[in-house]
Amino acid sequence: MTGGTWYAKPQVDLNVIHVDMDGFTERSGGGAALKVSGTDETVFVATPALEVGTQMGFNGTLVRPFVRGGVSFYSDADFPLVAGFAAAPGVAPFKTTGEIDDVVGNISAGVTVLGTGRGVVTLSYDGNFGDDLESHSAAAKASWRF
Repeated sequence: MTGGTWYAKPQVDLNVIHVDMDGFTERSGGGAALKVSGTDETVFVATPALEVGTQMGFNGTLVRPFVRGGVSFYSDADFPLVAGFAAAPGVAPFKTTGEIDDVVGNISAGVTVLGTGRGVVTLSYDGNFGDDLESHSAAAKASWRF
Protein backbone atom coordinates (compact mmCIF):
# COMPACT_ATOMS: atom_id res chain seq x y z
CA MET A 1 0.00 0.00 0.00
CA THR A 2 1.46 3.34 -0.97
CA GLY A 3 0.53 6.95 -0.43
CA GLY A 4 2.83 9.45 -2.13
CA THR A 5 6.34 8.95 -0.77
CA TRP A 6 5.38 6.49 2.00
CA TYR A 7 4.35 2.85 2.00
CA ALA A 8 2.78 0.33 4.37
CA LYS A 9 3.63 -3.33 3.86
CA PRO A 10 1.69 -5.96 5.83
CA GLN A 11 3.49 -9.28 6.02
CA VAL A 12 3.33 -12.70 7.67
CA ASP A 13 6.43 -14.82 8.27
CA LEU A 14 5.93 -18.55 8.87
CA ASN A 15 8.83 -20.52 10.36
CA VAL A 16 9.51 -24.11 11.36
CA ILE A 17 12.31 -24.57 13.89
CA HIS A 18 13.61 -28.06 14.58
CA VAL A 19 16.10 -28.65 17.40
CA ASP A 20 17.83 -32.04 17.49
CA MET A 21 20.22 -32.54 20.39
CA ASP A 22 22.31 -35.68 20.94
CA GLY A 23 22.62 -37.10 24.43
CA PHE A 24 25.79 -36.49 26.42
CA THR A 25 27.45 -37.31 29.73
CA GLU A 26 29.27 -34.72 31.79
CA ARG A 27 32.91 -35.34 32.64
CA SER A 28 34.78 -34.54 35.85
CA GLY A 29 31.57 -34.18 37.83
CA GLY A 30 32.22 -37.09 40.13
CA GLY A 31 28.98 -38.42 41.61
CA ALA A 32 27.08 -35.35 40.39
CA ALA A 33 27.92 -35.80 36.69
CA LEU A 34 24.77 -35.84 34.60
CA LYS A 35 23.86 -38.22 31.82
CA VAL A 36 21.44 -36.29 29.57
CA SER A 37 19.27 -38.09 27.03
CA GLY A 38 19.01 -36.82 23.47
CA THR A 39 15.89 -34.94 22.47
CA ASP A 40 14.31 -33.28 19.49
CA GLU A 41 11.57 -30.67 19.29
CA THR A 42 9.80 -28.90 16.44
CA VAL A 43 8.25 -25.46 16.91
CA PHE A 44 6.03 -23.60 14.48
CA VAL A 45 6.08 -19.79 14.52
CA ALA A 46 3.73 -17.29 12.86
CA THR A 47 4.71 -13.61 12.84
CA PRO A 48 2.26 -11.07 11.42
CA ALA A 49 3.84 -7.61 11.09
CA LEU A 50 3.41 -4.21 9.50
CA GLU A 51 6.27 -2.21 7.97
CA VAL A 52 5.91 1.49 7.28
CA GLY A 53 8.53 3.47 5.41
CA THR A 54 9.22 6.32 3.10
CA GLN A 55 11.68 7.39 0.43
CA MET A 56 13.37 10.80 0.21
CA GLY A 57 15.88 12.22 -2.23
CA PHE A 58 18.67 14.67 -1.33
CA ASN A 59 21.01 15.89 -4.08
CA GLY A 60 20.93 12.56 -5.90
CA THR A 61 21.15 10.46 -2.72
CA LEU A 62 18.14 8.28 -1.94
CA VAL A 63 17.23 7.71 1.74
CA ARG A 64 14.76 4.96 2.72
CA PRO A 65 13.88 4.83 6.45
CA PHE A 66 11.42 2.27 7.82
CA VAL A 67 9.88 0.94 11.05
CA ARG A 68 8.31 -2.49 11.54
CA GLY A 69 6.28 -3.98 14.36
CA GLY A 70 4.91 -7.46 14.77
CA VAL A 71 4.15 -10.32 17.13
CA SER A 72 5.54 -13.88 16.99
CA PHE A 73 3.28 -16.71 18.14
CA TYR A 74 5.07 -19.97 19.04
CA SER A 75 3.18 -23.30 18.84
CA ASP A 76 5.08 -24.91 21.71
CA ALA A 77 7.89 -23.19 23.47
CA ASP A 78 8.79 -25.94 25.96
CA PHE A 79 12.04 -27.88 25.57
CA PRO A 80 12.09 -30.92 27.89
CA LEU A 81 15.30 -32.71 28.90
CA VAL A 82 15.58 -36.04 30.71
CA ALA A 83 18.69 -36.55 32.80
CA GLY A 84 20.04 -38.80 35.49
CA PHE A 85 23.21 -39.13 37.53
CA ALA A 86 25.88 -41.03 35.58
CA ALA A 87 27.35 -42.61 38.75
CA ALA A 88 23.94 -43.70 40.08
CA PRO A 89 22.30 -45.84 37.39
CA GLY A 90 19.68 -47.18 39.87
CA VAL A 91 18.31 -43.68 40.59
CA ALA A 92 15.36 -42.75 38.40
CA PRO A 93 16.08 -40.00 35.86
CA PHE A 94 14.37 -36.65 36.20
CA LYS A 95 12.80 -34.33 33.65
CA THR A 96 13.37 -30.61 33.44
CA THR A 97 11.77 -28.24 30.98
CA GLY A 98 13.26 -25.07 29.53
CA GLU A 99 10.65 -22.60 28.36
CA ILE A 100 10.65 -19.55 26.15
CA ASP A 101 7.80 -17.11 25.72
CA ASP A 102 4.80 -18.26 23.65
CA VAL A 103 4.25 -14.68 22.42
CA VAL A 104 7.09 -12.29 21.55
CA GLY A 105 6.76 -8.69 20.34
CA ASN A 106 9.16 -7.61 17.61
CA ILE A 107 10.24 -4.13 16.54
CA SER A 108 12.66 -3.05 13.84
CA ALA A 109 13.89 0.26 12.49
CA GLY A 110 16.39 1.07 9.84
CA VAL A 111 17.53 3.23 7.02
CA THR A 112 19.09 2.49 3.64
CA VAL A 113 21.11 5.21 1.91
CA LEU A 114 21.80 4.82 -1.81
CA GLY A 115 24.58 7.22 -2.79
CA THR A 116 25.04 9.12 -6.02
CA GLY A 117 27.77 6.66 -6.99
CA ARG A 118 27.49 2.94 -6.54
CA GLY A 119 27.53 2.76 -2.75
CA VAL A 120 24.71 1.54 -0.51
CA VAL A 121 24.71 1.71 3.30
CA THR A 122 22.06 0.10 5.52
CA LEU A 123 21.77 0.56 9.29
CA SER A 124 19.17 -1.39 11.28
CA TYR A 125 17.98 -2.30 14.77
CA ASP A 126 15.87 -5.30 15.83
CA GLY A 127 14.32 -5.86 19.25
CA ASN A 128 12.34 -8.81 20.60
CA PHE A 129 10.37 -8.59 23.84
CA GLY A 130 8.46 -11.21 25.85
CA ASP A 131 7.66 -11.87 29.50
CA ASP A 132 11.03 -13.56 30.03
CA LEU A 133 12.90 -12.61 26.85
CA GLU A 134 14.57 -9.43 25.74
CA SER A 135 16.87 -9.40 22.73
CA HIS A 136 18.52 -6.50 20.88
CA SER A 137 20.62 -6.48 17.74
CA ALA A 138 22.01 -3.83 15.46
CA ALA A 139 23.54 -4.21 12.02
CA ALA A 140 25.48 -2.11 9.56
CA LYS A 141 25.94 -3.18 5.97
CA ALA A 142 27.83 -1.43 3.19
CA SER A 143 28.09 -2.52 -0.42
CA TRP A 144 29.61 -1.20 -3.60
CA ARG A 145 28.07 -2.08 -6.96
CA PHE A 146 30.49 -2.79 -9.77
